Amino acid sequence: MPELPEVETLLRQLRQTITSEKICEVRIYDEKLVRFPEMIGRRVREIRRAGKEVEIDLGGPVIHIHLRMSGRLFWRRSGDLIPPHTRFSIAFENGEIICIDPRRFATLTFRSGPSVLRSRPVDILTGMDPLSMIGIMEPPIFAVMEPV
Repeated sequence: MPELPEVETLLRQLRQTITSEKICEVRIYDEKLVRFPEMIGRRVREIRRAGKEVEIDLGGPVIHIHLRMSGRLFWRRSGDLIPPHTRFSIAFENGEIICIDPRRFATLTFRSGPSVLRSRPVDILTGMDPLSMIGIMEPPIFAVMEPV
């Protein structure tokens, strides 16, 4: 399972690669996932993280990707052969993101309204995001024990 720092690294790489890019095609290779034709033609406005979930904001609608235990996202040039265990791909003008997940746990959802996770600073189920607390919290205070 990708840990929080790995998801944060992925998020930063996605920001550099697909921010302001237009979605040209979405291919679903796993029948467990639902098709979302309303993604096509939209530009990526912002990419953010909510816990271990990646949110790709399309200026209203939001794509949610959770890699779960065995999912991985890869960037590649379009036109290459589809690797085994590919669940979906999102194609842009300069390449595509593919999700490879042999165990089929990764999820792809599409919400047409604003992000539910972004609308409140503390999620009811998971609490405050640890990395969002950087710069918000005061430095920890350590108790120093004096010898008696």
